[in-house]
Amino acid sequence: MYSKIESKFWQDEKIRTLSPNARYIFLYLLTSPHRNMLGLYFLPDLYAAFDVGLSPEQFKEGFQELLRKGLVNYDETNHVVFIKNFLKHNPLENPNQVKKAIKKLQEIPRTPLLKDLYEYIKNELKPHKPHYNALLEELRKLLGEQFVEQFNKQFDEGYGKPVTVTETEAETETVTVAETEKVNEQFQQQLQQLYAIFENNIHPPTSIEVQKITDWLEDVEADVIVLAIEEAVKANKRTLKYIEAILRNWIGHGLKTKAAVEAYLRDWECKKTDQNKEEPFVIPESVLEKRKRLDEEARQPLNIPPEKKEEILKVVKGLVQQS
Repeated sequence: MYSKIESKFWQDEKIRTLSPNARYIFLYLLTSPHRNMLGLYFLPDLYAAFDVGLSPEQFKEGFQELLRKGLVNYDETNHVVFIKNFLKHNPLENPNQVKKAIKKLQEIPRTPLLKDLYEYIKNELKPHKPHYNALLEELRKLLGEQFVEQFNKQFDEGYGKPVTVTETEAETETVTVAETEKVNEQFQQQLQQLYAIFENNIHPPTSIEVQKITDWLEDVEADVIVLAIEEAVKANKRTLKYIEAILRNWIGHGLKTKAAVEAYLRDWECKKTDQNKEEPFVIPESVLEKRKRLDEEARQPLNIPPEKKEEILKVVKGLVQQS
């Protein structure tokens, strides 16, 4: 897939007022290997920061500029980005492309940004391109009332607001925003490390694989996922399916920490070693005796009669003369 970036991109007033980092991030969003033909796709911000080689703080600062300028929207809950004018510069040219775009919709997490895409197509594109009708119809199905209410509520509540936790009848403790954000930051740092380890040992993760890694981290420690990747590398089966099978096996045994998995692997290696042990091969005594007797006989001088010696010598001399 390729994306069209017009030369007047650099003369656009919004682009010219962006900082270098924000401009770089916007170019990345337009050409990201995770993008699709809709300009609406799954992209965790930390994974994007890793892709462009910026720290999470640098990426966040530049990305916030894009949000303030109205160039993109972002759903933090579902990690979905929407590039507002993507379809303007990269339109779907015919019904076949629209069919492909509808399939791509099924790969995107259900997000309130689907409504942004719907409104953009309806107001900006449909009047000029009737073949968008099928895409609008599909979006209408996804944007039923129940769906919108459910996800708008999730989006509005967000992650990281204060929560009241009752510890005793007489005492309550309020978990502050700062404390929650600290936990969230640690979680995202672990995610970024896992993305890098997966890329170095398997391949750059796709958006689906990124979501899988995120889901795993909710079930087991990050170190357990690293161990599963290492096991896949040892077995030379560098696939998501194999790693997932390992994790399912460990979780099925109740192993969710690094210490528990390492203890399990040690026990497994010991059992495997015991099963492979063989009794040492011992040569029977009778065989040794026979070999000793044959060696002694071989060392005895040959008792050849004189007349036989003469006959042998004549034969040898004849052979020498012939040669």
